[in-house]
Order: sequence, then C-alpha cells, then structure tokens
Amino acid sequence: MEKVYFYAGLIPIVAYSIILHEIAHAVAALWSGDSTALHANRITLNPIPHIDPFGTILLPGLMIIMNTGIVFGWAKPVPVNRLNFRHPVRDDIFVSLAGIATNLILAFFFILLLHLTHKPSPVYPGDMNYHLFRMAAGVNIVLAVFNLIPIPPLDGSHVFKYLLPRDVRPKYEMLGFYGMFLILIFLIAAGDVLGTVVMGAIRIFMFLGGHG
Repeated sequence: MEKVYFYAGLIPIVAYSIILHEIAHAVAALWSGDSTALHANRITLNPIPHIDPFGTILLPGLMIIMNTGIVFGWAKPVPVNRLNFRHPVRDDIFVSLAGIATNLILAFFFILLLHLTHKPSPVYPGDMNYHLFRMAAGVNIVLAVFNLIPIPPLDGSHVFKYLLPRDVRPKYEMLGFYGMFLILIFLIAAGDVLGTVVMGAIRIFMFLGGHG
C-alpha cells in the first residue's frame, strides 16, 4: 500500500515538473515580447496542451516502474518566435534558462518539505512522504542537469551557441534535426559522467536544504 501511495504521488509530480518547465519557457518568452506560446494556450496548468505521450508519460513512467535510479522526460516544446524578442541574445538565453531555473526552484522546494517529514529511523521506519519528497527533488535536479546538456534542441544549446563564432552557429543549430539521436549517444557514452554530475548536484542541494 505504501508503494502505491509513493507512485501515485511521484508520477504526477514528475509530470508537472516537466510541464512547469515548459510553462516557465512560455512565461519568460511573453515577458521578453513574444506571445506565441500564450496564443497557443501553453501558459496553463491544464496538462493536456503540454503532454507529449512518450516524453511526459511513457518514458518517465517506465523509468519509475523499472527503478532505473534516474528519471527524466520532456513535454511538448513551447512554440517560441525569437524574432519577437526585444533583446535577441539576452532574451534567448533568459527564456532557455527559465525552465532549468524552475526545476531547481522545485528541487529546493521539495528539499524544504523534507523538514516537515520524519527521516526514516527505527522509530519512523517507513515515512513515504520523506522518500517521495526526496525523489521529487532528485527528479527536478536531473531535469535541470539534463536540459543543460549543450546538444540542440536542449536548453543548454541556446547558451552554448553564443560562445561559438557567429558563422558556426547555424550549423550547430542544425544538429537539432538529429538531437534525440545525439542525446541518446551522449547518454550511452557519457552516462556515468552525467550520473556523477547529477549526484553531486543532489548532494549540494541536500546540503543547502539542511539534509547533507
């Protein structure tokens, strides 16, 4: 029964962590002068406009059920017209990092919730809220780190491209056509490195939240 409660809580947390990531992009774009996402009804907590059946539900659900130790996914990308930005470079970076910042804020929020729960001990051996909030924090840190990978179309690429010579940027952005394939190769080739970075980030956030 405790496992049912855990998964019943974790699955919507994962889904909305992914959805709020996209809403943050949409809101940041609106603040930057682009209302494309607003008109596409993407600034809403209604999950239906955001859901990518595979990336939002199936993939993270399978990773949770299979107990892979890492959970990530994606929602339907928010439509953004960067030609509407008031300051093209600054706003592109701002909109791209808004989703990552949202996941980090959510991670810290769930870590703070740990203070309201009992850490498992001989007295409280099975506090599912503690495990749920800890996993929810971890999921959001994974989402933040994953999206920082500088492979188009992930958010990190919108920062990294401005470090490249101007004439190289269009070719770099074209990698987005093969993005998911390249990301898969990266995860296979550098999965251990990514895992180390994620665990380091989790430890830092747990320490900052008083759970180091």
